[in-house]
Amino acid sequence: MARFETFSQAVERQGLTDADIQRRQREIKAAADLVLLMSILFLSLTVIGAIRDWSFMLVSLFCVGSMWTVCEALAWRFRFDQVRHRELFGFKDWLLGRRTGEFK
Repeated sequence: MARFETFSQAVERQGLTDADIQRRQREIKAAADLVLLMSILFLSLTVIGAIRDWSFMLVSLFCVGSMWTVCEALAWRFRFDQVRHRELFGFKDWLLGRRTGEFK
């Protein structure tokens, strides 16, 4: 059976204070920024490696790394927006810009 809850119900269930939520929001934002910087680094190394004729294996590794870190950055940014707006919403709704306020 699926469980539907609001952000305030989740906060109450976990016994979080406003200070806990603010601290977690800062942690999530820092992680999102770090992963985004890593994705920029990997993407830059992919382009540089392709231009400078580095080995195919190395360029492929950087390409996979950049794709992985971009996906991770999206996930961390999604978590950050949920905490910032203090509501639970689906990833698809967030990605398409139509939050419903209900996590499905």
